[in-house]
Amino acid sequence: MEFFRAAGAGGTLCSTNADCEASGGSCRTPLGACVFPPGGSSADPSAHFANVSDTPETSIVTALCESQPDCAGIVGSRCEVVGLCSLVPLQCTPSVGCRPGAGECQPFPYTCVDYTSCDASRYAAPAVAISDAATHGAELIASLRAQVPVGATPTGPALAGALEHSRVWAEQHPGRQVVTVLATDGFPTVCEPLEIPGIAALASSAATGLLPVRTFVIGVFGDADLGADGQARLDELARAGGSERAIVVNTAGDVARDFLDALNAIRSTAVSCDFQLEADAGLDFEHVNLRVTDAAGSTEDLLSVGDPAACGSGDGWYYVRDAAGEPSQLRVCPATCEQLERERARVDLQIGCVTRIR
Repeated sequence: MEFFRAAGAGGTLCSTNADCEASGGSCRTPLGACVFPPGGSSADPSAHFANVSDTPETSIVTALCESQPDCAGIVGSRCEVVGLCSLVPLQCTPSVGCRPGAGECQPFPYTCVDYTSCDASRYAAPAVAISDAATHGAELIASLRAQVPVGATPTGPALAGALEHSRVWAEQHPGRQVVTVLATDGFPTVCEPLEIPGIAALASSAATGLLPVRTFVIGVFGDADLGADGQARLDELARAGGSERAIVVNTAGDVARDFLDALNAIRSTAVSCDFQLEADAGLDFEHVNLRVTDAAGSTEDLLSVGDPAACGSGDGWYYVRDAAGEPSQLRVCPATCEQLERERARVDLQIGCVTRIR
């Protein structure tokens, strides 16, 4: 498994531009908020900043600023440097402070900005590379804990970059099954493609390519954030990527446990639909078949369709050939692969009988 920074990598604090290089942003000072003094917001007395205060006596607006002229359009406000509460990771300003139990407001004068990128190549570089090393789990956890959730949600280029890296890795490791997991707590807000159908097209192209990479989807949402059509939108992405349905982790439950369960479910269903052929095995490629055994024990031979273009929406398999035109892999058609996963069927390579052709 590999972890990608999908939406604005890196932290918000910096001393120099070097501190922002991981996120592709720049270090600028000061980043602040246009703050209303008590009673200064008659038009919107319930406004607040970053959920620090819910009382109209200390209301803040959400407009960001770098200097007082940036607040000129908000009568009665002033530009204050944004900080963090010492005990809870909430933003604050010196005059508003932190809510009870969140500690003291600790202003910081510098912050990384411009960290949301629409460049897919940035997301093709993994934060933690694919590995089966014993230390890999610890590296993943450390990388996750180091991320600060900042920036917008560039789902399109983030998924495109992850799929491209998965495709390259799959080419370099032909004997391994590679999938991409899109985990998100929000729907796309910036970058093209912005709408779900356009992002689904990226997943579909990867899942049906010469070297298919399937996309699984995990959404972490509360009921209000998911909305009436949220599950359907996530499912559209999952289906396009070759998986049956998105998994939604509800924030009202045990998120850590449910997210781990989702990953384990994906691991158990992402079966390989590729069969590596040994070059020195001396196989007669006209005498190879695939036999499927379903849960009830019934068997059936899949038919060879010749090439991926002949798969369509039907069942079958074909040879993946090397540069010399020799078969190097036997691959099951995408529609067949999905059916095998749903039915938890077993697939066996049969040698010796004439290949059955569709």
